Amino acid sequence: MRQTLLLIYLSYFCLSYPAFSQSNQPILDGTINQEETSSPASNPPLNSNISLIMGMWRGFHEIEETTLYYGYQFRPNGTFSARHRLYEGEKTLEDNLLQGQWTFDGQIVQITGNSSNNPEQSLKIQFRLSEDLHLYYQTGSLPDTYSLMRLGKVQ
Repeated sequence: MRQTLLLIYLSYFCLSYPAFSQSNQPILDGTINQEETSSPASNPPLNSNISLIMGMWRGFHEIEETTLYYGYQFRPNGTFSARHRLYEGEKTLEDNLLQGQWTFDGQIVQITGNSSNNPEQSLKIQFRLSEDLHLYYQTGSLPDTYSLMRLGKVQ
């Protein structure tokens, strides 16, 4: 039953998810710049596993008085951009933009990249795709406060 639902879910995304590519523009002024094209030359062939991951993923969790919000955009060309925000009440303690490369082996999304807060420090993160179709933080170079990170697909 789960396999049938997963196949239906994968088929839906393979047939209806619009293809787009990312320009090589850096992230500026806290926004994510996206250039949409449908040129076959700029888009690699879609693999059903990869199309499951492509798109926007978001999540949040609370630890005592702080709330962490995070969002990731995984693009078909193997790049990603992300934003992590840490709040205490309504006060922003940290706002961090990330960008880099991602791969997916059917179960683990592996990302490497850099942070806007410290461009020289490399970022390595692994997310595990669960049966409930959420991405769970597996391991990586993020602080311990991110160990509870769970992302749900919104687009």
